[in-house]
Amino acid sequence: MVEVRRTAARFQPERGTVGARVMALAHHPPWTGVRPAQATADRGNRSASREATPAFDEVSEQVETRLSHEQVRGCLRALTPPQRKAITLAHYDGLNYRKVEESLSAPLGTIMTRLRDALIRLRGRVS
Repeated sequence: MVEVRRTAARFQPERGTVGARVMALAHHPPWTGVRPAQATADRGNRSASREATPAFDEVSEQVETRLSHEQVRGCLRALTPPQRKAITLAHYDGLNYRKVEESLSAPLGTIMTRLRDALIRLRGRVS
């Protein structure tokens, strides 16, 4: 009834009777539009939060990568320190045999043997 009183000045008799106006306001109050607007905003917020969380495949890929890195670290720990240093320089730093030789101040034959032995040892550990 408060709404009927408040909107009385906007009443247009050519559009219907007072009773019809009162019934329309009772069945469809003007504030009902607030709920759908709020629901739309809530849906938008939920959608945005879902997009912000990483997809399952991204998470699983990160886990697999982390496990692979841990496996590689475990394999490297199984090598002797000279083998580990040679492998690190050759495969992770991208140095060729000559550069590894210069870096470690060891003969080329020794470097090649260390790398070969390290790769053989790693081959047995990597699945």
